[in-house]
Amino acid sequence: MMHDFAFPGSWGMLGGGLLMGLLWLGPILIVAFAGWWLVRRAGRPEPPSSAKSTLEERYARGEIGREEYLQKLADLARGSRV
Repeated sequence: MMHDFAFPGSWGMLGGGLLMGLLWLGPILIVAFAGWWLVRRAGRPEPPSSAKSTLEERYARGEIGREEYLQKLADLARGSRV
């Protein structure tokens, strides 16, 4: 008499193989997705800075004084309305 050592209702070796495949496929897909995401992110160029942010950086570094900053800021505001 042959005994089936699999749990009742299981698929035996076929079920174990499918389960093992899923257990390997999950981490592989996670690593592949992480690599794809990192490559896409690394290929993205920095967005160009706006004139206002460049002006603010120059003022913060002390390259220009308050009066020059306010004048250039007003010039930028006028230029964007034209």
